[in-house]
Amino acid sequence: SLNGVKNDIDDLSASGGTNYANALNEAIARFVIDSNNSNLNGYINRSYFISDGEPTPGNEGDTTAWQAALSLY
Repeated sequence: SLNGVKNDIDDLSASGGTNYANALNEAIARFVIDSNNSNLNGYINRSYFISDGEPTPGNEGDTTAWQAALSLY
């Protein structure tokens, strides 16, 4: 439910670093898997990237790959 999602977001806490690369790679993988699932035809797959700050140095991710994936899905 929407309230459940809001509560989950409210319960987030910042700690340590943010590994953007892993998050973006997982999102791309989910989009690929979902795009091949006929049960999801007609649905819009959306992803929201929520972070507590700057990426941990060295874990920024490949913005070129992410932009290419966005244009496909």
